[in-house]
Amino acid sequence: MKTDVFIGGGGIGGLTLALKLAQRGIQVILAERMAVKAPTYKGELLQPKSMQIFDELGIYEQVCNRSNEIKVLDMLELSSSLQVKDQSFMDYNVLPGKYNAAYMMHHEELKSVILKAACEYDNFQYLKGTACKGYGDKTAVLQKGTEKFEVEAQFFFGAEGRSSVTRKAMEIEVKQTTYNHHFLTVTFPRANDFTDGKIISTYNRFLGLFPLPDDQVRSVYLIPPGDYKQLKEKPISHFHKLYTDLAPVVDGYVQQLSDWKKIQLMIPVMYHANSYVKGNKAIIGDACHAVHPMAGEGMNMAIQDADILGELTADMFEHKKNTFRQFEVVRKRAL
Repeated sequence: MKTDVFIGGGGIGGLTLALKLAQRGIQVILAERMAVKAPTYKGELLQPKSMQIFDELGIYEQVCNRSNEIKVLDMLELSSSLQVKDQSFMDYNVLPGKYNAAYMMHHEELKSVILKAACEYDNFQYLKGTACKGYGDKTAVLQKGTEKFEVEAQFFFGAEGRSSVTRKAMEIEVKQTTYNHHFLTVTFPRANDFTDGKIISTYNRFLGLFPLPDDQVRSVYLIPPGDYKQLKEKPISHFHKLYTDLAPVVDGYVQQLSDWKKIQLMIPVMYHANSYVKGNKAIIGDACHAVHPMAGEGMNMAIQDADILGELTADMFEHKKNTFRQFEVVRKRAL
């Protein structure tokens, strides 16, 4: 198989990059290891800059129509007696122009919108359930089931996340550090008039509530490292009370969670690769920089990586001039 660009990883970043390139007439093959929906939580809060990029890609209206618009993030600081001590707002309305809101959208739903848009182009090919196992001099070595084959390309882009095969092939090492906390995360029903976000904190507790469409809310609750096992041994009503103490707005809704198995543990990590580009390979998203998961920061950075790398690559093909290294210059300056 031959193509202009090979992309490893079909998450939000990889798909955004593929759509950008396909629209510019570049031949793209994308390999996605997962054959089913990802079982773990991924970012869902789309910030204004990402919405601007999606508008330029022609999928803005589709994303808006399948999201919950968030105009305000209400940030409450509570006292030890759980009374409101301080209150502030992150008001997106102060932003000028069209992109003055954030949007919550189910991660897999967003992937399907971007993939469908990319599949409208004959120069895009999607290989589902296909893992990139490594690279030759000018090829990517792929495996689907027991079948192994190669894809020849001019450029190879890694969007595979933390355990990036492309990053390893580039011989780029990252030093991972952990934060001094973990998170519990789960989605449950919400009142239909609860549509803006809430971040509630005390001196030792933190709860983030980000409303999704279809009367659901995504939650993140901070816990000390190592507490997850002990918490799971308690009745689920203990988890309910952790939430309702801080956010009475979820009372009557969070109780619809009846099993600890639906609640995921998130262990946030951080690293930053010292290089994003080597030879004819580049990495984007979590492959090159893992950040704190709050407010969808990692996903939004990956979208912006894809936009910049896609624009640069298309220009290189158009003008037949190698300016590949500029991707790293532009993005590292931005970060």
